[in-house]
Amino acid sequence: MCEDLLEGKIWQTPSALGPAMVRDIAGKYNKPAIIIDPPSTDEFQPSARISGLPELERKSAFHA
Repeated sequence: MCEDLLEGKIWQTPSALGPAMVRDIAGKYNKPAIIIDPPSTDEFQPSARISGLPELERKSAFHA
């Protein structure tokens, strides 16, 4: 997972550094590391889906 995130295979975002940081810190203190990814939720109101192009709906992607 760390290799994929650091190489940008999945996406490029600052949050992709988290797993590698946790791995390094856990290794330093000889402790287990646990990574979680909270589920995404769709909190958009219907009017928030309007993008300006009728054929293109805005998508919601927020972590709970």
